[in-house]
Formats: sequence, structure tokens, C-alpha cells
Amino acid sequence: MWTPPKTNWQVNEIVTADDMNTIGENLATLKAPVTAQYLQSATDYTTTSTSFVDVDATNFSHTITTTGGDVLIIFFATITNNLNNANMMFDVTVDGVRQGGVEGLILETVSAATHGAVVSFALLKTGLSAGSHTIKLQWSVGGGTGRIYAGSTAGGREVAGFTVREVS
Repeated sequence: MWTPPKTNWQVNEIVTADDMNTIGENLATLKAPVTAQYLQSATDYTTTSTSFVDVDATNFSHTITTTGGDVLIIFFATITNNLNNANMMFDVTVDGVRQGGVEGLILETVSAATHGAVVSFALLKTGLSAGSHTIKLQWSVGGGTGRIYAGSTAGGREVAGFTVREVS
């Protein structure tokens, strides 16, 4: 975790071990920023909700403590809907606030129930203060039953991923 460095140095002041430890910890934080990742390959997810809801409040939800830098949010999955030409929308919330518009960050029209579509997005969230932030994946459908394939019904080949990482 980042600790603000000392800024009120005096002339001829002796550098202490604590000062050096803070510098070393900060360098380590810059080298390995806070990351939360979930790759799912055992459970499919479904929804019939026509308003945005959490995909999974445990697995597709990350709480990270940032230093106040930008946060990169990445999602990818194979999706279908049992209703032909159905819209499926995906969004994220940051501390409870949706980031996309009426249709979320991305809208995908699934052309047929038997054909999966690959959906993905990356969002660079700027302006977050230092501290703890909760980021959740949400989705909705225009009708029918939407499905995120994550392995169980598709023979174990599809993997859904949701990653949150401080990048600056």
C-alpha cells in the first residue's frame, strides 16, 4: 500500500530506517499494483432481468484499496440468449454508481439462441480517490434468458473473466 512520502525535510536531517522503509514499500506498490481477478470455468450465469443487476455479487465483484491512481476494468465472456435477436447489456458499478448509459457500457444483440457471441470491454476509470473501492459487473436483457457461458454447459471450454487493476 502506498504511503505518502515525507515532504518537510530539513537541511542536514538524518534519513531514518523508517524513511527508507516507506520509500521501499512505495516502490514495491508501484511495481505490483493492487489487482483483483476472477476467471470462472465451472458455472454458467443466467438472468431474465430487464434492469441492471449484479452478475454475481461474490465472484464478479472486487473490492480493492487504491493509491488514488487510475483503475483498469476488463470483462470478457461468451454469451447467448434463448430469444432470437435479443439484446444483452453489460455495465459496471464503481462504489454503487453505474458507469455506462441507459444501455450500459456495451450492448450485444445475440442473433440466435444456438450461436454464442463473445463480448468484452475495457474501461479506464479515472478520478478515484485513494482508498477502498468496490467494482461490480452488472447485466440486463431486452427479453428472454441471457446466459454467460463459463464452462459447465459448454463443455468446459468457455471462460469468463473480470479483472480490476490499479494502473497508475
